[in-house]
Amino acid sequence: MKRTILFLIMIVLLGITIFTGCVMQLGEKGDTVMQMGSSGDVDSLPSTLTVTKGSTFGFSLEANMTTGYSWQVYIEDEEILKLVSNDYEPEDSDAEGSGGMATITIEALKKGETKITLEYARDWEGGEVDKTRDMTIVVE
Repeated sequence: MKRTILFLIMIVLLGITIFTGCVMQLGEKGDTVMQMGSSGDVDSLPSTLTVTKGSTFGFSLEANMTTGYSWQVYIEDEEILKLVSNDYEPEDSDAEGSGGMATITIEALKKGETKITLEYARDWEGGEVDKTRDMTIVVE
């Protein structure tokens, strides 16, 4: 019975998230919120994200540096947001060509709205892009 109720609550919350256009709000001033898209799938990230001025937020995304691809971050207005880091951690595996996770950390500098673009690309091959995700970030 408890499992059924928990399952129904999860379904309702998922429906609310989808119905509200994937708008998500994170953090209080000074908070660090990490691992959005914890599945590592860039498509699971919301299209709009609201954060608090002074907070730091980030994304953990699947990556594989052995393929030559890496996550690039483009911030439309760097007075509103600042890229703090873009780190890659390989999977704990001895297998050749195994992937890992890229962790992108961004700081909200001042109130406003701007767009960020995440691109999984080979910058050495004319910028061949495999995946991309645009997000609107609202800083309150």
